[in-house]
Amino acid sequence: MQAKASGRRGRRTLNPAFKAQVALAALREDRTMAELCRKFEVHPNRIGDWKRQLRRAAASRPRPLPAFGPNHVWAYDFVFDASANGQQIKCLTVIDEFTRECLAIDVAGSIHSGRVIEVLTRLISTHGAPRYLRSDNGPEFVSHAI
Repeated sequence: MQAKASGRRGRRTLNPAFKAQVALAALREDRTMAELCRKFEVHPNRIGDWKRQLRRAAASRPRPLPAFGPNHVWAYDFVFDASANGQQIKCLTVIDEFTRECLAIDVAGSIHSGRVIEVLTRLISTHGAPRYLRSDNGPEFVSHAI
């Protein structure tokens, strides 16, 4: 005799990456909860739990110190773009986080660590040294020179 199939599924074990993906989609609020439930095939209570877990984890992470005055914190990063003829352009941007003043934009096809040091040295001689220098530690900043 065959067992009668019920319409219920057993509890699924979901990996943390999937939970984070669903929670981020819910936090963006570009879809309703019902749409998210249908798309990801999960119960709304689980989505709510995952959202709370994600918020708690984000709140417990240390936040960067805010800038308290001019020259306290400078931030630098690279911005990538392309010219009209398709050539890639790399821009090194340096800002003072307190005044939001752009201290430097250095544009070139390729910017190596020596050039970054040169720009920062020029800015330090002009404005004085900041107390903190902040970057996102992306792959562009992986260098022994910097």
